[in-house]
Amino acid sequence: SGSILDTFPLTTIIDNSILTFVLCKNLLPFQSSNQQQLFELSRSNGVYFIHPEWVLESIVQFALQPLEYYEEKF
Repeated sequence: SGSILDTFPLTTIIDNSILTFVLCKNLLPFQSSNQQQLFELSRSNGVYFIHPEWVLESIVQFALQPLEYYEEKF
């Protein structure tokens, strides 16, 4: 199951059964070091920046697809 958050999670509960995804098509270059720090903090707290195709492929395959193929990185 999943939920849509109305605020951006800066920290997450350390629980392997809870994953936080941000669906994004392309990450743009950071305009400030603050944006980069927020991105890195989010990633270190278990937030995944995933291409929306991951959701569709997971539904079609009836299984979660490997994140590394769909994760947005810099």
